[in-house]
Amino acid sequence: MVVSVLVLSLMPLSVDLSEDGDKVSHFIAYGSLMFWFGMVFPRRQNQVVSALGFVAMGIAVEYLQRMTGYRSFDVADMAANAVGVAAGWVLVRSPIRRLLPWIDRILQRQAGILARRK
Repeated sequence: MVVSVLVLSLMPLSVDLSEDGDKVSHFIAYGSLMFWFGMVFPRRQNQVVSALGFVAMGIAVEYLQRMTGYRSFDVADMAANAVGVAAGWVLVRSPIRRLLPWIDRILQRQAGILARRK
């Protein structure tokens, strides 16, 4: 997921988003990263490290975009990234954090059913 965000953030794009239309994409990308890694690493200390790392990544990517010559630097993108991280943090601290273990149990149950059929 991290590599995908980095690649999509640094590759040339021919898509013309309306003014500030990409902020939703930034919010979703960084919110998803934080939520996913928060579920995978449920200890609060790991979540804090993840949150700080993703905010730093969002800032660094903007500076890297400035250096490309074909992407633009935008402080508002940094803010959208940070707000996304905050939203992911809130979600991972809520009951929805049980989503990943729930999906895992369903997949294991289905795998067991399929194994018994063979």
